[in-house]
Amino acid sequence: MDRSKLTKVIISGVIILAAAVLIIRSVGGSGSLNANHMESALEAMPTDEIITMRQSLAAQIAEANRTRSGEKSEMLLGFEATLEDYDRMLRERGTDPDTLETPSLAQMPQRHGEEP
Repeated sequence: MDRSKLTKVIISGVIILAAAVLIIRSVGGSGSLNANHMESALEAMPTDEIITMRQSLAAQIAEANRTRSGEKSEMLLGFEATLEDYDRMLRERGTDPDTLETPSLAQMPQRHGEEP
């Protein structure tokens, strides 16, 4: 192969490699969800599904607060922060979460599609 053809092959290979890296990075990423992905997914959900998720989380938090002794764990604090996010989203959609009755954990379905 002459020098110009070899240069073209190398440049083409570099372009293909760069394109493959960009595709993998944009599609696959690191394999983990970040806060923006979660926020977008929640915003796309119907209000009734957010209410169900919020009610389930509220029941779990109430049970944890009822049975815990000592300080709140980092996980419980994280759940409470998530509950605040759900409440904010519901308020933005015109639903007042303060008017929702917090169910007991026994009243909440444990699996998708299961009745309490």
